[in-house]
Amino acid sequence: MIFCTAAFPSEVISVILITIIVMIVSAIVYIILSKRTKRRNAEEFAALKKRMDSEYKSWSTSVVLNNGLKSITSNICLLGDERCFYSDEAILYEPRSVRNSTHLGGGVRVAKGVMIGGGNSWSEYHDEWRALSSGILYITNKRIIFDGEMHDRTIKLSALTVVQAKIQELSISSSTRQKTMVFSGINARIAQDTIRLLQKASARQK
Repeated sequence: MIFCTAAFPSEVISVILITIIVMIVSAIVYIILSKRTKRRNAEEFAALKKRMDSEYKSWSTSVVLNNGLKSITSNICLLGDERCFYSDEAILYEPRSVRNSTHLGGGVRVAKGVMIGGGNSWSEYHDEWRALSSGILYITNKRIIFDGEMHDRTIKLSALTVVQAKIQELSISSSTRQKTMVFSGINARIAQDTIRLLQKASARQK
């Protein structure tokens, strides 16, 4: 396709050229910044994983040297022969149902959620993970206890059905709660293995 530049004033051509140059430069800057951000995120993740692995190795060594888990002091009320073996600051996440409403047609909205006139409307629900509370996560030989600023959680070890660790996130499901809980900001492998060792010890005592 051939354009006749004589049909456009020189000022218009200059504006078009400048716009194209700005767009090209902006795209190059965006690509460079995106690559730097990805590289920085990868470096931060690698450093975090290295630190988590080092902490886990030190913890594993201490378990071997002590011939098992060593109980610690805590600020929670323990029951009978219950002892605490783990505590760390954590953030509690749980899924929450969110509704998205859609309305098509010529109706008139007269109040929140109230429409008058024709049209169709429907709602869709989906779960979103929400941070509910920060607090302290405790693991005892009987229970998992979350002492939070806004919410508390208590789960018996015997009721656990799923325990999964991912770097700094411990995912827990139990037979007594419908929704999965995630405790973030901790060394999840240490917490997971603490639970497993305590479950094995409890099974041997039965």
